[in-house]
Amino acid sequence: MLDIHARKQLLADPPEDLARKVAATVGRGKIAAEVVARACGVTVQAVNGWKRNGRVDKRHIKTLVELTGLPAEWWLPGFDGGSEPEEQNWPFSKWVPYSRVSSLDESDMGYLAGILKSALDELDKSKKSPKNTDGEAA
Repeated sequence: MLDIHARKQLLADPPEDLARKVAATVGRGKIAAEVVARACGVTVQAVNGWKRNGRVDKRHIKTLVELTGLPAEWWLPGFDGGSEPEEQNWPFSKWVPYSRVSSLDESDMGYLAGILKSALDELDKSKKSPKNTDGEAA
């Protein structure tokens, strides 16, 4: 998280656009681009691109809020930082952040869906298997 002095300064005199806001908070002497990339589930190159073009997906704003301590409204005026409807229904947030899955391309999403389906099939099989007296499947 940015130190209190840096946050106060940025809140008092915010950069004009999103690209400048990312540049003011991410980099040498600030929050490392690697840390931001890992938390958002993107590459360091993507984070560096945000500094140039300001094209940050809204789903990453919540992570930037958590990492920097700066409110969502500072990042995107008018944005309250609330979660997207899909994120509110994400049942695995305790183990896997929604942003890690929502940023996958279609191919990776299909791969992950296949793994999930196989795991669910295994769970179904284990529930249908008769149990012996030790509680193990027969």
